[in-house]
Amino acid sequence: MLNSPPMFSLQRLLGKEDKFFTLLEASAQEARTSVQALVKLSTNFDQPAVLDEFAHSRRKDKQITQDISEAVYTTFVTAIEREDIEDLSNALYKIPKTVDKFSERLLLAPQHVRGIDFSTQVSLLDRATELVLQMVKTLRGGMDLEKIKDYNDKLQYL
Repeated sequence: MLNSPPMFSLQRLLGKEDKFFTLLEASAQEARTSVQALVKLSTNFDQPAVLDEFAHSRRKDKQITQDISEAVYTTFVTAIEREDIEDLSNALYKIPKTVDKFSERLLLAPQHVRGIDFSTQVSLLDRATELVLQMVKTLRGGMDLEKIKDYNDKLQYL
């Protein structure tokens, strides 16, 4: 048997894309988690402990965003364009960041929002982040444009 040179592993090279999908899904889940904390807060403004959930979710998502950014620059081949990965990552990070800022302001001046019903907006945001999470999970299975378009149509409707 001849000693052949080591086989070039296309799977090893392309397997890195799984890392992006995992990180993007984790980021979308953190966005979802932050909105679910907002749902809890919106039912009772006297829950300052919920603020910790927002801060934790935002810190965790910030780390995920940094991990994605680092991976974009250290990975040779990706299934999705690097710019698209970064754009999606940044858009996902803005969700918990915005929810955290909104919640801080809400808790700083609860006397100004007592009696205001945010349930419709919070419910729409909750449903929208669920759709975003599903859209991001769909990316792992390939570019199913029909499914993505369906999710996007629902998201735009919300």
